[in-house]
Amino acid sequence: MSPRRACRKDANQDLFVDIWQRLGYFVQDCSAVAQIIPGFPDVMLARRGTLTLVEIKAKSEIRPEQMIYHRKLEAHGVIVPVCRTYAEALAIAGARAA
Repeated sequence: MSPRRACRKDANQDLFVDIWQRLGYFVQDCSAVAQIIPGFPDVMLARRGTLTLVEIKAKSEIRPEQMIYHRKLEAHGVIVPVCRTYAEALAIAGARAA
């Protein structure tokens, strides 16, 4: 078994969580899940019967284990958006900047 990574949280995660919560989403931090399932996305959004898994990145690139896990999800029709900016956070929520 490979050594576990420390729970990471990108610098911009709190901002995006705040945006999504203000737009009515339930937001679950999934960083602890990635300790058990390498590559699992950072957060889960829930609203109106829909779940969305989101990968948050500040400056870093997608790690190989993340790419592998995201591709497994995509093979089953689950797209994992990557969120780096305020505009992307709004787009994931289906909202527009004011």
